[in-house]
Amino acid sequence: MKKRTNRRALYVFLLVTGLYAIIILELQKKIEIRREGTKENFLVQSVAPIEIREKKTYEAEKDVTLIFPCILVFAAIKEGQIDEDYLILVRRGDNISWKKPLEIIRDKDREGFESLSRLMGKTYLTKFLEKEGVNIPKDLGVEAIFQGKGYVLELEKLNELKKKYVPEKYSHLLLSNNVITEGKKDYAEEPRDNNSSWIMPDLRGYTMRDAVLRLSAYTRFIRIEGFGEVEDQEPKPNERLRGEIECVLRGRLK
Repeated sequence: MKKRTNRRALYVFLLVTGLYAIIILELQKKIEIRREGTKENFLVQSVAPIEIREKKTYEAEKDVTLIFPCILVFAAIKEGQIDEDYLILVRRGDNISWKKPLEIIRDKDREGFESLSRLMGKTYLTKFLEKEGVNIPKDLGVEAIFQGKGYVLELEKLNELKKKYVPEKYSHLLLSNNVITEGKKDYAEEPRDNNSSWIMPDLRGYTMRDAVLRLSAYTRFIRIEGFGEVEDQEPKPNERLRGEIECVLRGRLK
């Protein structure tokens, strides 16, 4: 009787022990699965790709529209650094002509932009761009600064400057060769007719500046000899002419 009781107790003990062993093994498997899942999630999160947006920059060498120099000229006009009615001397070899800043913008005149850059000066250009958040190396020359060469200018900043300084009514000048007609602020989009006829005005007695202003309504090619009041001119007064030809104004003082 006692032996049977001991056997039963042994069987019960073994059964309970086996059940505990199974339960422990199952718990260990679940714990391992959770650990692996957590580790896997962690790895996935840690190697997830980070999106990097590369900011586009202005490339002066590829810009045939010269949009950045144009914007700088508009900014200088708005800030009073230059006047839109200034006559800028443009030299091409031995040929000299006079243009207003907006005419230079319209024609995308590189020689005209060179003259404007020297007129605006390195100090003004550097201070203006730094004020707008653009860093300029100290060793750059005025023409490189004006052209946007030798430093980083983001396209986002370029667009910001365009919106800030270029009047909407003149924005078409940045992209096309539209003409500026006679008059202080009257701009037309029709191309200039180079074959139209006109009569040479009598400019004798005018100051050189007033004579150039009047003559620039007909031609961009004006050569000046001397200074002071106009004493002589070519072609002669009242001569009928056609298209844009070179005119010569001679001053009283040599």
